[in-house]
Amino acid sequence: MWKQFLDLFRQLLLLSENAKRTQDEIADVQRKVTDLSHFTGQNFQRVDSLIERLVYEIRRLNDELQRSREREADARERLRLEMENKMLREKRQLPPAADGNDKDNGSE
Repeated sequence: MWKQFLDLFRQLLLLSENAKRTQDEIADVQRKVTDLSHFTGQNFQRVDSLIERLVYEIRRLNDELQRSREREADARERLRLEMENKMLREKRQLPPAADGNDKDNGSE
């Protein structure tokens, strides 16, 4: 009977130690999960920040591309008008364009 009592007492001590170890491990896992969720939250914030920056840069590049297209279209239109003007001068034998001196008063 004492032997059974000692065996039960040993089992109770082992179970108590196992329970304590299990509680410590659970607390450790909970800390790790908390740390991981905090770390993951920070990473998500960084990713969100990077995505916002990328969206900003893409919009900026898109605006720059649009302005470049508009400048090129204006340059093409100017070139077309210059060519049309030259062709009209050649066809109609118009006098050459002024040098930029603005002496178009007919005295020359």
